[in-house]
Amino acid sequence: VDTDYYFKVLKHKSKIIIIEGTYLIHALGKERIIHLPFHKTIRIFEHQPFRHYYITRNYFYLVSKHLRALPHLVLKRGRKVFLVKLMHAVLFHPKRFAVIGYTFKGFFDFVFNRYGILK
Repeated sequence: VDTDYYFKVLKHKSKIIIIEGTYLIHALGKERIIHLPFHKTIRIFEHQPFRHYYITRNYFYLVSKHLRALPHLVLKRGRKVFLVKLMHAVLFHPKRFAVIGYTFKGFFDFVFNRYGILK
């Protein structure tokens, strides 16, 4: 929802006003630090597997809705957010096969125009 709003503001050449001292409490998932070789670490947020259904379906919906007006931004955001999040889940999530299944279901529900609550 927040990304869709951001894209709409940009498409209509509107401005976003920032009000100092305001904040939104928002849970991104369970934070986990992954230690890689050569003293490298990455920070990931583990979502429940079913959340990947909504992440996938809504990502493709946003791409289809805003690609023509904002191609560079939509693809850049997708690469940074969707693909990295999916890669982290497939590589590091303890329930990676469930994540993969929900990801495919989200994609196919987008293709067949099925929206609403996951059943």
